[in-house]
Formats: sequence, structure tokens, C-alpha cells
Amino acid sequence: MKKLTTFLLLLFSGIAWSQKPDWEFVQWACEVKECSHQYSSEEYSPSKTLGLPDTFLLRPDALKEAYLIGWNEKTDKEDPIAFVKVAFCSPQKAQKVVIAESHTPGCITRVTLFDEKNKEYEVYAGEAKNLNQLKRLWEITFPLTSYLVTAIKIEAKPTVNVEWNAIDAIGISEESKPLVIPNHLENLGFKINTDYSELKPKISSDGKTLYFSRFADPNNIGHNYQPEDQDIWFSELDEHGNWTYAKNMGRPLNNEFPNWPISISPDEQSMVVSGKYDRYGTYLGGGLSSFIKIPSGAWGKPAELTIRNYKTLTPAVDFFLSNNKNVILLSINPKTGSHNDIYFSILLEDGTYSEPKSIGNVINTPKNEFAPFLASDNITLYFSSNGHGGYGGNDIFMSRRLDDTWQNWSPPMNLGIEVNSSNFDSDFSISAKGDYAYLVSNNDSYGKEDIVRVKLKDNLRPHPVSFIKGRVLNKKTNQPIGAEIIYELLQSSRLEGTANSDSKTGAYKVVLPYGKNYSYRASAKGFYPISENLDLTEVSAYQEIEKDLYLVPIEKGETFRLNNLFFDTAKYDLLPTSNGELNRLVDFLKINTKIKIEISGHTDNVGTDESNMTLSDNRAQAVVKYLVEKGINSNRLSYKGYGEIKPEATNETEEGRQYNRRVSFTILEN
Repeated sequence: MKKLTTFLLLLFSGIAWSQKPDWEFVQWACEVKECSHQYSSEEYSPSKTLGLPDTFLLRPDALKEAYLIGWNEKTDKEDPIAFVKVAFCSPQKAQKVVIAESHTPGCITRVTLFDEKNKEYEVYAGEAKNLNQLKRLWEITFPLTSYLVTAIKIEAKPTVNVEWNAIDAIGISEESKPLVIPNHLENLGFKINTDYSELKPKISSDGKTLYFSRFADPNNIGHNYQPEDQDIWFSELDEHGNWTYAKNMGRPLNNEFPNWPISISPDEQSMVVSGKYDRYGTYLGGGLSSFIKIPSGAWGKPAELTIRNYKTLTPAVDFFLSNNKNVILLSINPKTGSHNDIYFSILLEDGTYSEPKSIGNVINTPKNEFAPFLASDNITLYFSSNGHGGYGGNDIFMSRRLDDTWQNWSPPMNLGIEVNSSNFDSDFSISAKGDYAYLVSNNDSYGKEDIVRVKLKDNLRPHPVSFIKGRVLNKKTNQPIGAEIIYELLQSSRLEGTANSDSKTGAYKVVLPYGKNYSYRASAKGFYPISENLDLTEVSAYQEIEKDLYLVPIEKGETFRLNNLFFDTAKYDLLPTSNGELNRLVDFLKINTKIKIEISGHTDNVGTDESNMTLSDNRAQAVVKYLVEKGINSNRLSYKGYGEIKPEATNETEEGRQYNRRVSFTILEN
């Protein structure tokens, strides 16, 4: 049964906190007056007690922003006392002191206020103790002072704890109400979360389907074989934006062994799962397998993803396959006496993946790095680690790839207390839009671990991408087609990735990172692939584009538009960006050796009829010349310019005129 309590931490005077506080009625110290010692002049210096509390305001590297009031130094003093005295820029009355203790709190023994005449007023005295908690935001309340508070002195006995003791901020307030930090973690509810553990969430690129594993559910396929079995489940958003009751995905994705989702392709036509299986579904041990939907809509047989020289010395491993399927990220332990680090493996021409290499020491530490997740921009990495400091056991961090080596990364940034807790935080997933993160939490859960989501701040989101969706259709019949979607860089024709349309509906989904100019097309047997282009070099925000792709059957008399041919204005010299489109036509003609075609050029109605006819004829001739130079027999080719006489759209708008400026080819003999 779901707990009804809110996540509160009550400390001394009754402070309540869960996530992000309202600090408007607190004045924070602005000057250090004196101190007993200084660990260093920069990090951990007494000046780090000034200003807003970093730990409780989601700032990265919080512990380095704290003042170490003690560090277990050996001393001849029987009862060593450490202290720091801070001042406020605007003296004021107060009835509360707020102290943010960012590491192993409890060593404070005395808190004293000072008025404008430097007279002392003790507001707290007590014994130092070990509170067995990572941090606390401590409020000490008292009657409203009749004097203006100018400074505060905090005394402590640091040796009471075996850890360092750190103070992050010191403040005063005239308000007596407790600071409340609202909980931004949103539990996805009882239709997904149960008395069992829900783990490994993977949200689809469009944010409408959630895949995850459920642990020890009696409805799991392998439960009778192994009570603590894991199966893959899924839930979808309904038309009202609510999650449906989760369903077990069944065989062949699930079996008698532990099953969990690794990656879901943006088109949701393929899924990578844990475990290595042969095509008959026989379990072969640790590793990865890929499942692809077959024309019926069911999942086909598994196919092992082969990683060359893959080795790990621990069963605690994790993986992630990039959206374009070109890179696998691995959390493995390949060395004796070592720990889990993140590695990368690159897709090779033979379909296998290269021997894993470390992504480098900016990310990897002498401790553990787990659960890598690469966002749709193919640049932003999220991962879990206990080696970069933080709020608890493992925290989730973000880093961005700086080049194509996969070994040069920005310094990791802690996602902050909105996402991380004092517990083990991991299993991060985010949709293409990048607005909400999905992860696992055991705070205020239905049973054990639950899946929750949290809205990310802008600086923690991946770079924006474009989400392109639509249907692949037969242009003659308007019927859906199951096709392969291929997307390349327009300038170089370098393959950037592939996707597949649903064979029943023709629906396709592609995610393209911004900053590049793309060519993409659908390809299916018996049809000529019609290319489109999409310039995303200037995109600065997430966008969704809906565009149907049409395939024309390869039949006599059919005309095919060559969309990705480019000429300078009013000229007929082919630009280099046309090579990809032209080379596809060359390959088509080399495979279909009996086909003869006519290349036709067309213009809009701007300019004279004569000039348009000449321009269109010259452009068609330029295409024929290219094909002949690539080895196509000129006897199979003819060309003709039609000028403006065969428009396919209105010439009354710029968009229509642009569509009418084209080069096509028609099959004359098949």
C-alpha cells in the first residue's frame, strides 16, 4: 500500500525538507570574521560558508563548496574545539538560525549571536554527537531578538565523527516558519509500480511508451523456475496523457532467464535486451541480443550483438546502444581487482562491434561507474557513479562528448538533489524532447523500488534534436509500406543511421541531432527510394516534424523525383551535395540493366519561357553527363527540358515555385 507520508526530515526545531527550498526570507552570511583553522585558501576554506547553500540548491561539486570544520587532525588538546565566526551585510532582528551541514552533521556544540556592540547571545548549546546521516539543514528557533544580529559564531567538536564535518552555509531569518524543499520526483502510479521492484526504465523517443523490468513478479515467465526472475514490461500513454496498466511483453523477449531492456530504437521496431541468445532463443551467457519486429508486428528471433574480445570479471554489467546503432557504451570490469568503468565499442563494417576501449578518466574514477545512457543528441552522456562525490551512494551525472574520439568529455556535472538522494541513484532515461528524466527511487514507494520522473532544468538537458515522424506510403495506392529509413549527411553522404517503418501502418520515427544537413529516404524492395533533405544546421530548440514519405513502384511509365539535386541559382552546374542522390541512381541503373530512362528538367514560371526551357534542358543534360561518366551506357539515357509547362504545385507561392523546380526521371523500358 502506498505510503501517505511526505518525504520529510525533522531536525531539532522541526525543519521539513524534501527537495528544493524557498530561501527568500533567509539572509546568508557575507563575510568571515575569524576562524580556528583553515584547511586551504581555496576549496574547503572558511569563505565557503558564505552565500547560498550549495548542497541544498542543486549545485555540482557541493562538498568542495563546504567549509571543513574539522578533519580528524591529531592534536595535543584533550577536547579540541573548532569555530568559525561570520557576519551579515545587513544587520537584522532574528528568531531563527539556519545552518547547512553538508557532511556528517552533529559536531556543533554552541551557536552564539552578536549584536551591533559585539555583545554575545547564546542560542544553542549541546553535546557533539554522531547523527548517522550524510547532511542536514538545521534550524534553531528562539524568541525574536530585540537587537540587530550582526554576526554568528559556531563552535564544534569535530573529532566526534570518523568523517570530516562540513558547513556549507549560515543564515538568519525573522520568520519562524520552516524551510520547505518540495519533492519534484513524480511517482508514475499504481498502473506501473507495484509491491515488487520496477527497474531499468527506458522511455521511448516520443515519450509515449515506457519499457522497464519488473523483479520477482509471480506473472514473470521465469518466476516458477526462479522466484526472483526479471521480465520486461511496458506501459503506454493513453489519449488523456495517463499511463495504462503495465503489460508483460511475453516471449520471445522474456524467458526463464533475467530479462531487462537495454535500448529501444527511436522507431520502436528494434530492441536490445540483456543476455546473449542464438536465433533459436538458447541462452548463451552474458552479453547483448537484438530483437526486430517482423511484418506481422510480433517480435522476431534474437540476434546476438557481437563485441570483439568482450570480457568482464563481474556479472554486474550494463550497456547502452546509441540511437544510430553505431556505438555501444558498456559498464564492465575487465581487469582483476578493479571496478566498473564505462567503455565504448564502435560498429564495424562486418556488423560486429570493436573491442571495448575506456572513455577516459574524466568520466571513470577509481570507484564505480554504472548505467550509461546516451541522449538523442548523441553527445550528452548520463551515468551513475560513486567516484565523483555527491549526495549519497551513487549519484547520476551528466557529461558532454567533445569530439569524435569518444574519449574526450566535459567534466561531469551532478544532476543535483532534485534527481539524486542519499541512496543509490541510477537507471536514468530521457526522451528525445529531453524535458523529463525517468529513474528508479525507493522514496515513498508502493513496495520496493518504483519508477519516477522529474523535470530537468535547462542546463541539465541534452542538446535539442528534431523528431521526424510520418508514414511510408505507396504513391500509387497510398497503402503503407514496411521500409528501411536511411539518413546520411547531405554533404558527404556519410551514413548516420537507419530506422524501419511499421509494416502494418507505415509509421516511422527518426531522431536527428541538430547542427547538420541531412538526406533521408525510405527504401523497400520493388520501389525506388525517394530522398528528402532536412537542414538542421540552425536548429536551436526541440522540434517535431511530420512528413510522409512516398515510394514509387519500379514500373514502366512511372516518374521519380530526384529531390536532392542542387544547382546554383539560374545555373546548371551540379553542386557536390548532389553526388549522393546521383550515385544512388547510378547504382540503381547498374543493378537494373534493362531499364531505360528519360531525365527531365523543370522550372517555375519566373523568367521567360525560352530561358526556362533552356535552363531545364541544360540541367537534365548535366545529370545525363554525370551518369555516363559513372559508366552508364548513353543508349539507356535520354533527356528533355520542359521548362514551366508541367508544374506540380502552384506558382503563386515561393513554396510552390520551389517544389516546381526539379529534376525527375521516367522509366521508358523495364
